[in-house]
Amino acid sequence: MKEFLAQNFPEVVFENTNAKVITDVKEEYLSLRHGVGIRDISDSTFIIMRGIDSLDYLDRITTNSIKELPVLHKVSTLFTNDKGRIIDNAAIVRITDYFFVIGGQGSSSRLKSWIERYIINENIIVEDMTGKYAIFEVLGPQAESYMNLVFGETLESLSEELVIIAEINELKIYIAKFKGYNGTPKYWIFGDYVHASIFAQFLFEQKSFFDFNFIGEEAFNNFRVELAVPIYPNEFKDMFSPYDLKIMELVNLSKVRFLGQEIISRAVTLKKFNREFTGVNFENKCDVELPAILFNEHNLESGTLTSMAYSHSLAKQIGLVVVNRKASPEGKQFTVIDKENNRQNIILTSIPFRK
Repeated sequence: MKEFLAQNFPEVVFENTNAKVITDVKEEYLSLRHGVGIRDISDSTFIIMRGIDSLDYLDRITTNSIKELPVLHKVSTLFTNDKGRIIDNAAIVRITDYFFVIGGQGSSSRLKSWIERYIINENIIVEDMTGKYAIFEVLGPQAESYMNLVFGETLESLSEELVIIAEINELKIYIAKFKGYNGTPKYWIFGDYVHASIFAQFLFEQKSFFDFNFIGEEAFNNFRVELAVPIYPNEFKDMFSPYDLKIMELVNLSKVRFLGQEIISRAVTLKKFNREFTGVNFENKCDVELPAILFNEHNLESGTLTSMAYSHSLAKQIGLVVVNRKASPEGKQFTVIDKENNRQNIILTSIPFRK
């Protein structure tokens, strides 16, 4: 995939294995806001689970209902610990008698260890296939029109529950549809990583009249922070619960039992929400090591800054925080310490960010 990007986008900037900027940060950002963007997320955790006990086991250790999941269907869910804190967010896809578990970028060893932790006598084999599958995320307000142009009738039956098998240049791929970051659909296209460049070239050649760009991590981070989208490892790293991050739609409290259910259910029943996920505006542009502690006017720890980005829409630096609810009226000011050991002022604001 690096070779494809380098050949087609000579100014691409890589950071470790990921493309940080492919064409221009603002152009990529505008495609996400107004057109269609494609992200290479092939470093996402990709685990295959086999064995007759896999279905029941996944149902016991994740928050959403999986027990009745049909073949070639998927569900978005959370892995939580016994305290109800999030380990990772994942899509679970049933493929005949085995399962794909597709989690966060960079979480493979952590998630695999967590899944294996509670296997005792179950007939289950857990295999880490991260890096063996190419995964492309297609997103933006024109994503649905683009996908319909590229794949046509193949997508007629596709819903947010189904996964379909299709082809690119006679090579097998899977296509899944999700609720997108800004209310419009997003799609995953995934297949054998040895064909990644073929898939990417094909998708690139179909750009037609669309406001189309391959998307680097910097533009995506700006986009998702504006929309207050939590990701691994910034927000999903056993620090926060689903109700802290306002993602209870991924939790099915009517299930018989899952890890952490008792604590999550009690908090929901008693409405005992001590923390709030919200946004902040920076008074000055600065560099902060994440996660960073928030201090109130009395210099007491009052929350955590988890993400930050430069907003092209607002022309200023913004961030995401989880703050103690008692200290979270909009407009309240906190401070964080930057990398030069200076205190920087930040002001709470509602999310998603708006002009």
